[in-house]
Amino acid sequence: MSNFKCVVNIILCMVLCINLCACGHEHEFNDATCTSPAKCKTCGEIKGSIAEHQWIDATCTEPQICNICKSEQGKPNGHFWMKADCDNPKVCKTCKVTEGKPKGHKKEIGKCGRCKKFINKDIYNKINDWIDNYSKSSTVSQNEGTSVADIYENCCLLDARNKKLKNQLNDLIKICGDYKQLKSVKKQAKKTLKLIPNEVELSSDMEKLIKELIRYLEDDNRLLKGNTQLMKQIRKFCKSVS
Repeated sequence: MSNFKCVVNIILCMVLCINLCACGHEHEFNDATCTSPAKCKTCGEIKGSIAEHQWIDATCTEPQICNICKSEQGKPNGHFWMKADCDNPKVCKTCKVTEGKPKGHKKEIGKCGRCKKFINKDIYNKINDWIDNYSKSSTVSQNEGTSVADIYENCCLLDARNKKLKNQLNDLIKICGDYKQLKSVKKQAKKTLKLIPNEVELSSDMEKLIKELIRYLEDDNRLLKGNTQLMKQIRKFCKSVS
């Protein structure tokens, strides 16, 4: 009987010790993280172990990064570069960041030898349209007579034509702009523009009038030579485009 009482007393003592050591409340644990296990908000009692890292995939410039503790793992993937082309610089296929400059087209006007695109086709079309219009304006029907009156009439016809050519030459200079491929064409157009004769000055003195008509026809002949040189430069340009 004495032994029984002894056992009961031991059990009571153990229960008492447990009650004394217990917090005396219901634990409310925080979630475990990758740096600390679950912990009671009230007493700080720890339960279990730390959680795994929540890794964010590596990028071109950064390694794997834990979304919770921001610790790093491994190395950045590095850029996956796509080569530069005529219009675009070198670009990373993954993150789309660019580096450097576009290579640029091999021609300002015409078919690019690299990308095969026809560059500035509108300028090329304008040049071709200009050639058609200029050729039509250059043609003029003249009288076959040889009298002073006939020659004067022809000079008037040529002068009307030359006024049209003057406007068209100015149009050509504008079309050429600052394109290097059209530099020679523009230069010759300016030279040709300066060759357009001044109007015939009428005079009651027949000798002076005849000299003035001869002067005009000689100037007009130089204009025609200038036109020939201009067309050579334009044909050279058209050949470079193809």
